[in-house]
Amino acid sequence: MELYYDVEAHGEMHHNAAKNVLWIARDATDIAQQLGLDETTVRLMIAKSKGKMLAARLPRPTPFVDKTMYVSWNAMFVSAYLDAARALGGALGAACRNFALKTLDRMLKEVWTESRGFGHRIGGPALEGSLDDQVFSVIALLDAYETTFDPRYFTAAQKTMDLAIARYGDAEGGSFFDRPSDAALMGGLDVRRKPFQDSPTPGANSIAAIALVRCTPLPATTATTPSPKKRSKPSLV
Repeated sequence: MELYYDVEAHGEMHHNAAKNVLWIARDATDIAQQLGLDETTVRLMIAKSKGKMLAARLPRPTPFVDKTMYVSWNAMFVSAYLDAARALGGALGAACRNFALKTLDRMLKEVWTESRGFGHRIGGPALEGSLDDQVFSVIALLDAYETTFDPRYFTAAQKTMDLAIARYGDAEGGSFFDRPSDAALMGGLDVRRKPFQDSPTPGANSIAAIALVRCTPLPATTATTPSPKKRSKPSLV
């Protein structure tokens, strides 16, 4: 099992080198060849060991699982599923496309308004959205527009980006703040910051720049699609 899960004296946890993160490093075929054993024997050993590990884990308290449906993360999934749809094609690709659009339509219906853009989560009491929620959703809307050519996605992307500029943008210094200018006071979160670091997701200001570039040149300036409002500001430099 040490070979199977890559368990070594020096583990992967930076705060405690004695702890290992279990991951499948080798399959039964490789382990059998390395140890000179029959592959069937190795597979049985792995199965029995997994059973023992599960029996030891079950009595422990179950770790908390955050089941909140965050808008920014769902938007990233929408973009990922649309990418997968193009790459896979066929029935599987169609299923990915349909699920992505179904998710995006739910976001627009439940957590988006023309006056404030996207909220922070799907379901539960309403929470003010962050910059991440706006810009990742704009990218998802643009991806959906490029997939379907449905102008309502592009219109929603434009309106959301205009709101992001007006409510999150720094008109004097350039770039965007993480919280809107009219956000309610939240204790230690009163200070508005400008997120640039890519950790654990791409920095919101970087995504905002990409969204601004992608919003501007698309051929959607028809009578039913409003033109961008001051789309060149705020600058990121």
